[in-house]
Amino acid sequence: MTTRLLSAGALVLGPLLWLCGLTIRAIAGARVPDHLRDEPFAVPGELAVYRLDPALVVAGYAVFLAGAVVMVIAVAVLTRLATPGAPVLAPVGGLLLATGLGARLYWAGVEQTAFGLADAYGTEFAVAFVLDAYADLSYGPWRLPVIAACGQYAGGALLAAALYRARVLGLGRALVVAWWATIWGGVLKAAGWGELPGALLLVLILVPVAIEVGRTGSVRPSSRRRLLSW
Repeated sequence: MTTRLLSAGALVLGPLLWLCGLTIRAIAGARVPDHLRDEPFAVPGELAVYRLDPALVVAGYAVFLAGAVVMVIAVAVLTRLATPGAPVLAPVGGLLLATGLGARLYWAGVEQTAFGLADAYGTEFAVAFVLDAYADLSYGPWRLPVIAACGQYAGGALLAAALYRARVLGLGRALVVAWWATIWGGVLKAAGWGELPGALLLVLILVPVAIEVGRTGSVRPSSRRRLLSW
């Protein structure tokens, strides 16, 4: 019972936190000064908004990170559901996707450091520091974080294919999973309203799965796999 409820909770809470975090970040991003909107990097705009409303910006980044952490558990649940029908695709896709989500913990540390620099030395200093060392900061030691992050894109596609192959999700919902996994990664990236539809759809498609997992611990595969299916 406890495992079922935790699994169902992760399937609901992970996407919901992800959506809420993106929404807060998009609201904060709407306050970027006009003269910074055309900058090639989002760093100046993100730190400028942090100077205006640090509590809002930190809340957005924190809730989004919490969503990424809980989504690792949700991905593990989806992998378990798909593995009987896709014994290779599901574990490989789930592992790659979870690894990609884990890279966001590293980026969150860099972002928090940038916020601390802005507090201690001013926004201009923080912007200059981050931009001067952006590649090293974003890619991480031995490029391990950015390599891990690439797993998000490949893993999302593979796990979506596994969920469809195992008849856990129809083609439409599987494509939503793949679409959701294409979201940007990196340090101090700007979130806009365009990222919200994918996050919202993920919430909607996983709620029925969560209900069934909470009741039975699994999902009954559809009777047959159809190309045009939800």
